[in-house]
Parts: sequence; C-alpha cells; structure tokens
Amino acid sequence: MKLVSIGKGGKVGDLKVNRNIIVTEDLSRIDSLVDIQENGEVVRLDAEGNEVHTPESYAIKINASRREIFDELEEEISKLRNEITQAKLNNKLNELKSLPATIDGQWNFRKSLEKLKDFALDLGAKVVAEIAMKQLGY
Repeated sequence: MKLVSIGKGGKVGDLKVNRNIIVTEDLSRIDSLVDIQENGEVVRLDAEGNEVHTPESYAIKINASRREIFDELEEEISKLRNEITQAKLNNKLNELKSLPATIDGQWNFRKSLEKLKDFALDLGAKVVAEIAMKQLGY
C-alpha cells in the first residue's frame, strides 16, 4: 500500500504528507507512504507525524486520548452550579463515551464533540465549549 506514488520521471517541488493514520490488519501490506519510481524526484518532502496502526493499537491510542478529554470535561462540568445544565452535559458526554474506538467511531466522535460544543454554548457553559473547541482544533 502506498499513499502517494510519484511516477517514472515525475518531478515534485514540495510534497507534504503530514499526520496521516493508516489502520490495517496486515502491517506487511504497508510498503511506504511515498513511492518514488525510476528517475522520480521530490525536492522537499515533509512527512511528519504519520502513523500506521493495527485496529487494536489504534483503539489503544484513541482510548488514551479520549480519556484525557473526558477527564477534563468531567472536571469542568462538575464545577457548574446549575444541576440541570450538569445533567444535560453529562448525558451528552455519556453519548461520546459510548462511541467505539474505530476509524468510523472516531469520525462520529469528532461530529459529536462538535455538537457538545454547540450545546454547551447554548447552555452558557463556555469553559466546557472551549475544551471541546480546543480538541477540535479551533
């Protein structure tokens, strides 16, 4: 498996292949992220932060990063004075916790985190929304 293939005699000035995650059952199928064929040339290659995982190692990675997010969100939600707001946000947080640690689950996790952010803003829980925004890359 190759993410990018530069054909025979192909010339590329700048190539960025950053922060890609490949999840595969068979790690032996991953040859390289960038394949440069005969007489091919890349002047500048930036290939930082790429990862290859098995489904199991990806789940471990995702669960660890989610645990940090959940801990931070739970702490801020517990500081809110309005118990109804706390209960509503905790329900949304529990929905996030139920999503599987798979590629599709992570896609849905990001969409649900966006909804949590919007919901927290609507409820006036700005700090909770800011935590979600930080995780979404705002």
